[in-house]
Amino acid sequence: MRYAVVIEKGLMGFSAYVPDLPGCVAAGSARDDVVREIRRAIEAHIEGLRNNGCPIPAPAFSVELVEVASELEVGGARPASAVNGSRSSARCEAS
Repeated sequence: MRYAVVIEKGLMGFSAYVPDLPGCVAAGSARDDVVREIRRAIEAHIEGLRNNGCPIPAPAFSVELVEVASELEVGGARPASAVNGSRSSARCEAS
């Protein structure tokens, strides 16, 4: 089975979770570490479900990487309405 895994970079390293397997999480100091650890966590999670007689959730979550125009990547601001009629409620709080 292939499960979607969300990997996040934090202040102290990386974390990962599997949306289709609630509670299945991992952490590591490097991205490679967290990928290795989440694979182990998925295997252990599925084994635990089997041992407890629980159904194994089929992978259902999907991920799509969406590319945006390069002027947005470098901070060129355009009103949300100028981007194909889309709207955003994004706010930036100054620290």
